Amino acid sequence: MPAETFVRRLATVELEPRALSLVEARPREGRLHQVRRHLKHLGHPVIGDANWGRGDLNREVKERYGLGRLALHCASLSFVHPFTLEPLALRAPLPPDLEGPLERMGFAPTTPATPENALGFAGRIV
Repeated sequence: MPAETFVRRLATVELEPRALSLVEARPREGRLHQVRRHLKHLGHPVIGDANWGRGDLNREVKERYGLGRLALHCASLSFVHPFTLEPLALRAPLPPDLEGPLERMGFAPTTPATPENALGFAGRIV
């Protein structure tokens, strides 16, 4: 069975050296490096990704905005508890080493998805 990731664009900012987008990615299967590999396949690698990203872009973003890590964050995780069989939902706020650079780039940490900003980059990646 192929891995699937559902992706939608939340916001885009025009920056140097190029426009960058904040996206929401929902992997269906949760395979190792699934989100990173699927975004690379689309030509939109995750900033800071040493394996599937663009080194020149990673260096430029680190120098200009102070983002020296993989720009990937699991904001929520939901599953059925294996013993109680109750639904379990976990949430995690953005850590400061990601929130600060995103704000310097012009992304609001709580940018809500709207039909206007989600339509340009929405779809299923297999």
